[in-house]
Amino acid sequence: MVGFVEAFLKALDSYKKHPLESIVFSIAYFLLGIVMIIPLLGAVIGAYLIPRLLSWFYNKTIGNTNTDYKLSFRVWLFYLLVVNSMIFQLFLSFYLLLTSVSGIGSSMTVTTIGFDMSPYSLSVTESYGFAIGTIFFIITLFIIMFQSLILQIFLTYSLYSVVLGKLSEFKVDVGKSLRVFGYSFGWGIILGIISYALGIIPVYGYHISLLFSILFVIPIIQLVIANRVISI
Repeated sequence: MVGFVEAFLKALDSYKKHPLESIVFSIAYFLLGIVMIIPLLGAVIGAYLIPRLLSWFYNKTIGNTNTDYKLSFRVWLFYLLVVNSMIFQLFLSFYLLLTSVSGIGSSMTVTTIGFDMSPYSLSVTESYGFAIGTIFFIITLFIIMFQSLILQIFLTYSLYSVVLGKLSEFKVDVGKSLRVFGYSFGWGIILGIISYALGIIPVYGYHISLLFSILFVIPIIQLVIANRVISI
């Protein structure tokens, strides 16, 4: 079994041996992530291209894979459609937050025609509307974070094992998925802290942090996941 640190060291070794392929993969993966925000169409495109991109990357870095692309498409499509619905919920709640002040303010203006509404009372109404919208947005955000966590716990192993040729049918293994997710989440936190530290460097910190996240963190996390999936 590959240990927590060993999974990272193996990923780092693969990255150093194949830096060009890792950089090409990370840029392509990042761009695909943007495309996948598109409702429905983004999920279909992602379900088709991500398994192929991951298979290409793993073939270059850790050895041959035996990817069942039809099965991979079904598994990734299910996952990305659920993610799409979460993104839609988030955008909807954010839209409601932005329109809460103007919406409530407008309705109060309509219902108080003929009355003198002072600027103070209007500002209180707008603040009240903004507070409600903010609370709704925060609650929605926490719900989506919880849904995302559950989704990752249930499906992380399935998503990558089909790409690596370890599954011949779509099934959920919560135990294995939790172990794989733990590795990716743990190293994601560690590398995220490093990225944040780079971001506070004066002048060019933001750009250094962004490049570090895209060109290093993305491929390393994907390699950590693959090493962990293969080991179990």
